[in-house]
Amino acid sequence: MYISVDNKSIGRIKAIHSYASQGLNTGILSFEIEIDFNFQYNPEIIDSYHYELKNCIPFCFLKTQTTNPILIGQGVIDKFPVISNYYLNGHRITFHLPLTFSQLNALEEKRSGGIVVFEISFRFDFAIKKTASSSDNTSFQHLEGMVLKNNDLNSSTLSFTFNQTDWLGKLKHMAYTDFLLLEAKIPFAQKGSVLEKIKKEFQRARDSFQNGEFTTSVGQCRNVLEGLEELLQFEKRSDSNTLKDRNLTKAQRFDSFFSGLKKITHLSHHKSEDENEIYTEFNRQEAMTILGTTLLLLEHASQNMKSNEVAE
Repeated sequence: MYISVDNKSIGRIKAIHSYASQGLNTGILSFEIEIDFNFQYNPEIIDSYHYELKNCIPFCFLKTQTTNPILIGQGVIDKFPVISNYYLNGHRITFHLPLTFSQLNALEEKRSGGIVVFEISFRFDFAIKKTASSSDNTSFQHLEGMVLKNNDLNSSTLSFTFNQTDWLGKLKHMAYTDFLLLEAKIPFAQKGSVLEKIKKEFQRARDSFQNGEFTTSVGQCRNVLEGLEELLQFEKRSDSNTLKDRNLTKAQRFDSFFSGLKKITHLSHHKSEDENEIYTEFNRQEAMTILGTTLLLLEHASQNMKSNEVAE
């Protein structure tokens, strides 16, 4: 990959190596590159011009076997040294790409067990002037340069490629493998529909959780589950029947799962006149488990409804 100004190659960038580390619920990919202005001696450029490379902004794209390049983010350089074509040796620079576990989760979904490629494009901040040996000695002029690969404007990227073994090692160093991140999207619902009412109740449960009202959040999750039961018309089965019947279908077993979770959430309801009824407070971890499971079931129910609509 070459650095070019006014369609003239004045330097080269090489990929050296990469490594991974762990941040606060964040993985960090670090890339080391080498910038060299004197990879080939060009008297017209070296003797007549003085270039200073003052800043570099790396843009990182993800590419997999099944996707076109997708912009992930902008790399961060701790401190960029001033690099001049008067220095004979190449300069090594490291930049870092922070990745949230949510981003890593999305990346893993797109990777699907294959290789992963990070394509890096760059923007540079140059200062340039003609030297005393040239016929026109002017002051420094600031320019923006771009990276060219093989002098091809359409291929302006530097690639770091990881096979599955390499990438799994990077995930381990980022501590991603210590987590199981499950993401569920709050489903879209038509205005005025029953599903919209259920969705709003879930949003209230989420808001209560964020406000530290954990027991209230669990009670609102119960309302969500009751709404889903009614919406999907679950088959009513007795506990003894559910435990003994080995011929339950997958759908019936999901119904039973809904029912079991609803029984837990019932503990959050206020005590009634029946003195034998139990009222229980829920802590943050317990409420988070119920809220997350309720969202997964809500998304599951929404997807089933879409599948039924398509089938019809």
